[in-house]
Amino acid sequence: MQLPNVDEMSSEEKFWFASSIAGMVVADGQAVATELVFLRDAINFLENKDEIEKIMKIVKLGTLPNLKQID
Repeated sequence: MQLPNVDEMSSEEKFWFASSIAGMVVADGQAVATELVFLRDAINFLENKDEIEKIMKIVKLGTLPNLKQID
Protein backbone atom coordinates (compact mmCIF):
# COMPACT_ATOMS: atom_id res chain seq x y z
CA MET A 1 0.00 0.00 0.00
CA GLN A 2 1.32 3.39 -0.94
CA LEU A 3 0.33 6.66 0.70
CA PRO A 4 -1.29 9.29 -1.51
CA ASN A 5 0.53 12.55 -2.09
CA VAL A 6 -0.15 14.25 1.24
CA ASP A 7 1.50 17.47 0.05
CA GLU A 8 -1.62 18.08 -2.03
CA MET A 9 -4.00 17.48 0.90
CA SER A 10 -5.56 20.12 3.11
CA SER A 11 -5.00 19.94 6.88
CA GLU A 12 -8.50 18.52 7.27
CA GLU A 13 -7.82 15.82 4.69
CA LYS A 14 -4.51 14.91 6.33
CA PHE A 15 -6.16 14.50 9.73
CA TRP A 16 -9.00 12.44 8.23
CA PHE A 17 -6.49 10.19 6.46
CA ALA A 18 -4.36 9.77 9.59
CA SER A 19 -7.51 8.98 11.58
CA SER A 20 -8.51 6.33 9.07
CA ILE A 21 -5.07 4.72 9.41
CA ALA A 22 -5.43 4.74 13.21
CA GLY A 23 -8.82 3.08 12.77
CA MET A 24 -7.27 0.43 10.57
CA VAL A 25 -4.68 -0.29 13.25
CA VAL A 26 -7.25 -0.81 16.02
CA ALA A 27 -10.03 -2.43 13.98
CA ASP A 28 -8.95 -6.02 14.60
CA GLY A 29 -7.59 -5.47 18.10
CA GLN A 30 -3.99 -6.14 17.06
CA ALA A 31 -1.35 -3.68 15.95
CA VAL A 32 1.02 -5.41 13.55
CA ALA A 33 4.34 -3.97 12.41
CA THR A 34 3.21 -3.04 8.89
CA GLU A 35 0.23 -1.11 10.24
CA LEU A 36 2.44 0.75 12.70
CA VAL A 37 4.72 1.86 9.85
CA PHE A 38 1.74 3.51 8.14
CA LEU A 39 0.64 5.02 11.44
CA ARG A 40 4.09 6.53 12.01
CA ASP A 41 4.07 7.98 8.48
CA ALA A 42 0.60 9.42 9.08
CA ILE A 43 1.66 11.08 12.31
CA ASN A 44 4.71 12.53 10.58
CA PHE A 45 2.63 14.46 8.05
CA LEU A 46 0.40 16.01 10.69
CA GLU A 47 1.40 19.52 11.73
CA ASN A 48 -0.88 20.06 14.72
CA LYS A 49 0.16 18.55 18.09
CA ASP A 50 -3.48 18.26 19.19
CA GLU A 51 -4.24 16.19 16.10
CA ILE A 52 -1.28 13.91 16.82
CA GLU A 53 -2.51 13.45 20.39
CA LYS A 54 -6.00 12.56 19.10
CA ILE A 55 -4.52 9.92 16.79
CA MET A 56 -2.44 8.46 19.61
CA LYS A 57 -5.50 8.38 21.87
CA ILE A 58 -7.43 6.39 19.25
CA VAL A 59 -4.67 3.78 19.17
CA LYS A 60 -4.06 3.76 22.92
CA LEU A 61 -7.75 3.29 23.76
CA GLY A 62 -8.43 1.01 20.81
CA THR A 63 -11.41 3.06 19.72
CA LEU A 64 -12.56 3.54 16.15
CA PRO A 65 -12.38 7.13 14.90
CA ASN A 66 -15.51 9.03 13.96
CA LEU A 67 -14.85 9.52 10.26
CA LYS A 68 -17.29 12.01 8.81
CA GLN A 69 -17.45 12.84 5.14
CA ILE A 70 -15.29 15.79 4.21
CA ASP A 71 -15.65 18.10 1.24
